Amino acid sequence: MAAVVRAARWVFTPSDALNYGFIAAVYAALSAVSGALALAQYGYGVHAVTGFWIVPAPCAAALVYVLILRALAGAGRRAAAAEGKTD
Repeated sequence: MAAVVRAARWVFTPSDALNYGFIAAVYAALSAVSGALALAQYGYGVHAVTGFWIVPAPCAAALVYVLILRALAGAGRRAAAAEGKTD
């Protein structure tokens, strides 16, 4: 059980070297492309795009993950700034 908790902490530990805003924007754009392709295939019946929506589809789940990391990174920065002001 402790190994699972350590792994979960590692997965949800944001890195200071990454710009999560840019990564989230790219994933959001790819998710929009996936949605547009799915709409074209299923909503409008365009046969030329059949199945192409599945390629960028995992970006929607990745977008949620990056937004969680972005929020955690912001909370960490605010906590560090608060500690710096109290010293």
